[in-house]
Amino acid sequence: MKRLYSICLAGLIVAAGLIFFATSQEWVLVAVPQPAPLPSGLKSATGSGVLPGLTAVAIVLLAAVVAVAATRRMGRRLVGALVTVCGIVAVVLVVPFLTGTPASVLADVRSTGTSVESGHGTPAAYPPWLALVGALIAIVVGVAIAVRGPSWSKMGSKYEAPSAAGKPADREAPQGSEPVNHRDAWNSLDQGIDPT
Repeated sequence: MKRLYSICLAGLIVAAGLIFFATSQEWVLVAVPQPAPLPSGLKSATGSGVLPGLTAVAIVLLAAVVAVAATRRMGRRLVGALVTVCGIVAVVLVVPFLTGTPASVLADVRSTGTSVESGHGTPAAYPPWLALVGALIAIVVGVAIAVRGPSWSKMGSKYEAPSAAGKPADREAPQGSEPVNHRDAWNSLDQGIDPT
């Protein structure tokens, strides 16, 4: 159980890291004709520039690490469902880029690209695939958290003192001595008497 808990937390971190890294890379590179005698230029855009929603997904995945540790039962089911939905959204956003950049994105980058350089080149093909892997990891981890998460212990629960009434148990007095009445002890201190 603890092993699956650790694997899920690590999976969330890995998924968020892959998506963050992928969106920081160049996804789109388009040629922009320049007036003569200037050479043609290139405009580029990163993944976060063309798909800002992916960066939001990565932030939610990182926040889910804390949420899984801090919640229990129904809260974990909701966190797992949210992580799963985020993974699905990321897949939907990334899939159009796996076979090539959509024409609408190319037109947008051509008019508002983030940088212009001379020369010719092509963007790396791997960033969308990295983002897809991160999204798939998020889906698997989200389902695992939703299904198995409620059975995991809550953060810090092993340090809570057991008590029948749900309140911290009073410190037991040593055998052979009278039980300590904390209110009387405080009253004695207020009067300048040392109750010890």
